[in-house]
Amino acid sequence: MKKLKLPNLPKRKSGADAAEPEAAKRTARTQIQVPRAVEDLYRDMRDRRLIFPALALIVAIIAVPIALSASKEPAPAPAVFQPPEGSEAVAPAVVTEQQVGVRDYRKRLEGLKSKDPFAGSFASDDASAAGGGGELVDPPSTSTATSTPTPSASSTTSLPSSTSPSTTPSGSSGDGSDSDGGKTLLVLAPRIDIRGGLVHERKRINDVEIGDLVPSRKHAPIAMFLSVSDDLETVQFLVSDEVSDTDGDGSCKPRASQCEFLTLREDEKRYFTYGPHEKRYSLKITDIREEIVDRRKVPGG
Repeated sequence: MKKLKLPNLPKRKSGADAAEPEAAKRTARTQIQVPRAVEDLYRDMRDRRLIFPALALIVAIIAVPIALSASKEPAPAPAVFQPPEGSEAVAPAVVTEQQVGVRDYRKRLEGLKSKDPFAGSFASDDASAAGGGGELVDPPSTSTATSTPTPSASSTTSLPSSTSPSTTPSGSSGDGSDSDGGKTLLVLAPRIDIRGGLVHERKRINDVEIGDLVPSRKHAPIAMFLSVSDDLETVQFLVSDEVSDTDGDGSCKPRASQCEFLTLREDEKRYFTYGPHEKRYSLKITDIREEIVDRRKVPGG
């Protein structure tokens, strides 16, 4: 006969075994969950044996301020000033203003005269001039109108007309002396006459001086009169950077396509394209000369 296999039925638990899982669940619910970071920090400090030093540091941070505030002594009262005996008879101090004038510069620079290395030279020159050694003597020349006086005591050099006015001796007599025994120096300065402006509206401009802007300072400052040559043959101009193109007579520096300095001779004409509207202007030199701008008396010996 075959044996029948019975199914495995779960055994019924007793009352004590059934109550134990329920108690474990209630204990897990009431237990406080510590954050993971705090738990890691605690374990790390425990491994390094830093728990007690950390607790001591926390206690010190709290206890030290309390101890210092409890032992603070009150600040002493400020001392009261007591004037000495008899101080009432002393007159109080009075602030007065003293008017100080401007210091004389001669007194301030008096000590520098002893350090002047040229003091002896000037003294000897003055002595020779007082003794008659400073007489002006004309150099030998066939024309007295262009000669330059040369003093024997100190030499005087006349600059060329291209940089500053030149001086020429002149007088009523043939040797350049006045009736009172002196000389007259004529100061000469270069002057030019031009004809310039818009191409179809040119006008004559006379007595142009060094530093003048032509053809018009206000409306068309195309070029500035700089200088003339020693032989009064050429005129130098400084060309404005607003000139976009130029052509015609004369020579340009540093190059023809970049004309910054222009040299023109008498009766030469130059054309310019100037300004944002690119208007055409022209300049023509009609005269180059020197004029007397000043007369200076030079005492004779």
